Amino acid sequence: AHRGEGDVSLDNVNFMELKAKPFKEGVGIANVFFSSSDPVELYKILLEFAVNKGQVVLNENYFKIKLKMIDENSVLTIESKISSVKEGLYAVEFKKQSGDYFLFSDVVKTAKEFFGGHVNATY
Repeated sequence: AHRGEGDVSLDNVNFMELKAKPFKEGVGIANVFFSSSDPVELYKILLEFAVNKGQVVLNENYFKIKLKMIDENSVLTIESKISSVKEGLYAVEFKKQSGDYFLFSDVVKTAKEFFGGHVNATY
């Protein structure tokens, strides 16, 4: 489901149908943080963050999105997902698919700040 900038409708997202994929080691540790918060809550915060940054494509099965940010100089594409580490522990992961690494790092840093108190666990 493609949606333009800023108009991802959460009304037709069935959060209860979505699943968290198992967390796999190997994500750059700077690009992941851990949380004991509810995955639906984390996903809603992720969506709120992403729709203010660019174009968002939702995954229909998992807590996963693709974010495309376009400015006059570049295009940055990021995949982000909430994955399950173990019972009660989730990872919020960011992977750069294309674009500038420094811009990507900045987005991840901003995202961590946006999640605030949900960045509350270690792994």
